Amino acid sequence: MSNDVATSGYPKSSVTWLGRLLSDLLDSPYSNISPDPPMEYQFCQTGDGDYVVRKTHLRSEEWDGNGKMVFIQRDPRDVAVAAMFYWSHVVSPSNAGLTRVINSMTRKDWQVHPHFIVIYHNAGAYKDFVRGWMQDDRAIKTRYELLHTRWKEELRRIVKEITGVRCSGNHIERSYKRQRFDRWASKYPHSMRKGVVGDWKNYFRRNHGKLMAEHLNGLMLEQNYITSPDWWKELPV
Repeated sequence: MSNDVATSGYPKSSVTWLGRLLSDLLDSPYSNISPDPPMEYQFCQTGDGDYVVRKTHLRSEEWDGNGKMVFIQRDPRDVAVAAMFYWSHVVSPSNAGLTRVINSMTRKDWQVHPHFIVIYHNAGAYKDFVRGWMQDDRAIKTRYELLHTRWKEELRRIVKEITGVRCSGNHIERSYKRQRFDRWASKYPHSMRKGVVGDWKNYFRRNHGKLMAEHLNGLMLEQNYITSPDWWKELPV
């Protein structure tokens, strides 16, 4: 649909929060691509704006190009930590180790591991998923970190790319305050946790960093999340 504003990102990259922000800013309903909306839609605005904001985890090659697509990326180390806690809450606390989550992000044969589908369903391997969107010129792109540090400028840019109209600062401030991460996290802890940039530093050890570096260093350098391939050597043992 031409009035759809779809959002996509690797699971636990805060696609839910991005969708809530856009729904509020556009005064338009927030929906899902499936018929049964999950909990995160219960507390959303249900405005009568010109758009429908839809949450997806579509890969670039799965999108038909209709409407607008906003892709969000997040530091994969924070993605891994968020996934670890989500898995512990939803699937099995005994199997929610950080090493297993990192392994799941880097495997391409993800469908062989049914317990991972709860988190990663149709997303597949992190590297292929993210790089596909990074190279897709059709999509509006943003970063989780910018929605924390430069949120007013970033949301104004996104809305203008969607609507062609510059959003007022007061409108952005009101929407951001209503949808502030910490305000809604307690409503559905299965989907939103702390919303902290760089929380991975509290959980990564050298073995975790080395494992992620072996698989994702090239992409992380492209994303500017690291400046040296030896970043992991500074982590505690």
